[in-house]
Amino acid sequence: KVAEAAATRLTRATVNMGSVEVARDTTLDVFSQGQTVIEIRDKTQVSGEIRLLRGRLDLQGKQFTIDHGVISLVGTDPANPIVLVTAYWDAPNGTRIIAEVSGHVKSIKLALRSIPTLSQDEILATILFGTSDGNFGASSSGNQKNAAGLGAASAAGGVLSQGLNRLISGVTSVDISTR
Repeated sequence: KVAEAAATRLTRATVNMGSVEVARDTTLDVFSQGQTVIEIRDKTQVSGEIRLLRGRLDLQGKQFTIDHGVISLVGTDPANPIVLVTAYWDAPNGTRIIAEVSGHVKSIKLALRSIPTLSQDEILATILFGTSDGNFGASSSGNQKNAAGLGAASAAGGVLSQGLNRLISGVTSVDISTR
C-alpha cells in the first residue's frame, strides 16, 4: 500500500520566470518571459509557454531582429518543445528578409521570405552577398544573374546550415543539425 501511495503521489511546481535574458557571445541575445509547470509522478512532465519579447540572433554575420516568438513546452519530452519565431534582417539594398522558424525542435523548419518579394535563390544570395544577384554589387547580364542566383542557392544551403548548426549547438544539448 505504501508503494502504491508513493507511485500515485504528484509533486507539482509552477515557475514564473519573470523577465529572462539568454545570451551567447555575439550570436544570440533574447529577452523572454513565461511560466512553466513541472509535474512529477511516475514520469516528469514539463509544460508551459515562454514568450520571446525581443532580441537578436546572428546568422552568417547578419543581425536578425526577433519580431516575436513563442516556445511551447508540451508532451512528454521537454527537450523537444514547439517553437514559433519570426525574425527579420534589413539588407543593405533595402530588402527585408523574414525568417520564420516553426515546429518541434527536433524537426524544426525554416521558411524565408522577403519584402519586396524575391525567389528563394535571390533571398539566399541577399543573405550571403547583400544583393539578390550574388555579385557583390557588380553588374551582370541576365544569364549571369540567373547563374549567380542558382550558384548562391547551392552554396548558401551549406553555409547557412553551418551557421544554424553552430547557433543551435550552443543553445541546446539536443543533437540537432540542419541541411
